[in-house]
Parts: sequence; structure tokens; C-alpha cells
Amino acid sequence: MSFLRKHLFAIPVFNFLIAAWFGLTLRSMMVHSMPFNFKFLTHAHSHVAILGWVYMALFLLLAQHFVGKFGKGFQRLFLVTQIAVLGMIIGFPTQGYGLISIVASSLYIIFSYVFTRLMLKNTKGKSSAAYSLMRTSLVWLCLSTVSLWALGPIIANQGATSKPALLTIQYFLHFQLNGWFLFAIVALFFHFLKLPASKTFDKFHLAFVLSLVYTFGLPINWYYDFSIFRWMNAIGVIFQLMALYWGFILIRDHYREFFSKLDWLSKFLLQFAAVSFLLKIGFQTFSLIPDIAKHIFDNRQAVIGFIHLMMLGIISAFLFFAIRLQIKNKITKRLMGIGICFFLAGILLTEVILLYQGLSYYYPSLSISNYKFWLWIFSFALVAGIYMILVAALNFKFKDKPEEIGN
Repeated sequence: MSFLRKHLFAIPVFNFLIAAWFGLTLRSMMVHSMPFNFKFLTHAHSHVAILGWVYMALFLLLAQHFVGKFGKGFQRLFLVTQIAVLGMIIGFPTQGYGLISIVASSLYIIFSYVFTRLMLKNTKGKSSAAYSLMRTSLVWLCLSTVSLWALGPIIANQGATSKPALLTIQYFLHFQLNGWFLFAIVALFFHFLKLPASKTFDKFHLAFVLSLVYTFGLPINWYYDFSIFRWMNAIGVIFQLMALYWGFILIRDHYREFFSKLDWLSKFLLQFAAVSFLLKIGFQTFSLIPDIAKHIFDNRQAVIGFIHLMMLGIISAFLFFAIRLQIKNKITKRLMGIGICFFLAGILLTEVILLYQGLSYYYPSLSISNYKFWLWIFSFALVAGIYMILVAALNFKFKDKPEEIGN
């Protein structure tokens, strides 16, 4: 227990390494025949990456920065949540949606509600731009999981491939990735910048919320082709551009001092996440073109590329940035830095292939020969990078409240 208490960040990174191995195995199966169930491994890869890596890392970072005391309540909840994640690591690859994985997933959802309650209870009365965003992120966390309770009955009545079932999954992914995860990392970034509440922030916050709600029109349109959902998505994209504008106004006068205290790799990580975020907005803006909006869901490589852009380019890059800020030992920091370089190289190489191959859906002449082989090769860089980051995470101690950046 004492060892785990000192090295808590190693747990989500370990989960990330397992998710990366699942992903590498999936890409290996596209190149070589292997005795695994592809669908089961896909579920394992996505669940462990989302719930085992990002959720668990955000659990620690939000408690550290917004509560400042990782008490026994948080410790016990974190460890039992990890047990649920281990259930998914065992259950999904061996049985898909079987007894073990369903029980583990259900427990995770219940534990996420307890985490929300603990966070709200321990931050009551605290106010700033960051605290407002953090609370909003927890709202999206809870609302996104509502769909998972409905998924079982929908599958039982209409089948796993029915439109309601598939749309329910899209609802969860949309409000997890674009809601809970994205709002949480923006909250952390605003916390680092020490942004106060203001009228400009209120405009940003409202536009950010409305962009999330209205852009859900695009996945709805994939299953129910009505023009109202295309207009809904268009309104959401406009709100997203407004949020980007107001967000830039907010941080314009605050980021320079913060940025000046960072080393070159921390700066690069932050810039990498920012560029990935801009690319995300750019790709969503392209969805305003009717032909692209209509067929994008059938373009599997583009969809996978977009999800990985969110999970790896924006969310994971920022999480590694936030974790790395706490490392003071030069050797440990250098080891994590090398791992991050491998990780970022893997992202760039695999994303370029996925998104470029996605263009071949519209322009067949652009198709990359043996693209599955190159995806497999470049995926080793991701796994190697995460492994080195895990070794680094095992060599620095978790603190209830990290030191101020620059001290």
C-alpha cells in the first residue's frame, strides 16, 4: 500500500501500456494470423485506454490540483477503481462483453459517481475559471455514462448492430472524449495559468458547452439522415470556433509567464496538444461539407485517425505534460523525456498514415500500399515510449499538492 501511495502515477501509465499492447496486437493481426478474437481485443483496447489510462490519470491530477489532499477516501476509491480496470483487462480479451467485463464496467461507472461526489464535496466554495470548468467536466462524466446503463436493454431488444445501440455508443464516446476529457484538461490548463472568473470566461464556457451539445448532431445524422441534424452540427461547429476565439482572448495575456518557466520538451508537448486540438477543430469544420458529413462514418481509417488524434495527440500529450511538470530528478525527467519523444514520433507516423489513407476513400489513387504493415511497424514506437514513461513513473513520488511551476 505504501509503495502504491508513493508511485500512483505508475498505475494509469501501466494501464496505458496494456492498452497499447492490445492495440499493437490488433495491428499485428492485420499483418499476421494470430489466435485472438479481434472484436474482443478491440473492446479491451478501447476500454482500458479510456477508463484505465485517461480516467485514472485525470482522477489523480484533478484531486492533486483542485483538492490538494489525496486523503483515504480518494486512495481507497482509486484502488478499487483500478481493480475494476483489471477486471476489464482480463475480461474483455477473453470473453468480450461477458460476466467479468460487464461487472467490472458497471462497478467502474458506480465508482465514477463516487469520484464526482468526492470532488464536488471537497471543492465546495472554491471558485475560479478552472473550478467552473472542472465541475462542468464532471457533469459530462456522469451524463456520458447514462448511455451505458441503457445499452444492455437496447441490445437485448433490438440487437448490438441496431441504430439505437450504435448511437448509444457514439453518445458515450462523444461526451466522454469531447466532454469529460476535454473539459477536464482545459480546466487543468486554466488552473496552471491561474485564470480568474470573468465575463470573457463566461462567454468561452457557454460556447464550449453549446459546441459539445450541438456537434452531437453529426453522429445522430450517421444513423438518422435528416437535415436538422446537419444544421445542428453546423451550429455546433460555429460555437466551437467562438469558443476557440474567446479561449485565445482568455489566455493571451497569461500564458507567456507560464510558458517561460517550461523546458523545451514541456513546451513542445503543450504545443503538440494545441496543434492537435486545432486539427480536431479543422476536421470537424470539414464535416460541414454535406458529402463528407454523409460518408465520414464509413471511412474507417479517418474515424480511427480522428479518435487517436483526440486520445493521443490532445489528451495523452497533455496528461504527460501535466505529469512531467512534477518531476524534479534530472535522470528520471530525462528518461521520461526519451519515452515521450518515442511516443510523439509514434503518434505522428501512425496518424499521418491513418489520415492519409483515409483520403483514399475519396481519392483512391492516394492509397498507400502495405499501409497496415507500416502502421504495425510504427506502433512499436508508441509501445516503447510508454514503457520508458512507466519506468520513469516508478521513480518519482506522488505528492498530494504539487509544487508551483517554476519553484
